Amino acid sequence: MELQEFIKNTLVSIKNGIHHANLEFAKQEGKTLGENFGAQFVLETSRDKTQNYVTFDVAVTVSQESKKSGGGGIKMYVASLGGEVGDVKSQEHVSRIKFHIIPHITIG
Repeated sequence: MELQEFIKNTLVSIKNGIHHANLEFAKQEGKTLGENFGAQFVLETSRDKTQNYVTFDVAVTVSQESKKSGGGGIKMYVASLGGEVGDVKSQEHVSRIKFHIIPHITIG
């Protein structure tokens, strides 16, 4: 999976997970989220940059390969296990990247 796809999928999943958890709590109470029941879980914006953010700490694999059938190139992926059988010469470098995403609006 490419890094940009991983970040996008993770952030969308966090937002959807928080929303669905709040919907479920409202449902258990026989109420409607946003009408007569407030969100129980939120990811809030903050002026204090030391809290209320999503932290990513990922291993990124940069690989360069050449295949006998032609093609090749340099690709960057979130590190994963697995592989395929074939006649491929490759070189991989794994780096760690750590960064924070601060929500622009309160999510919940």
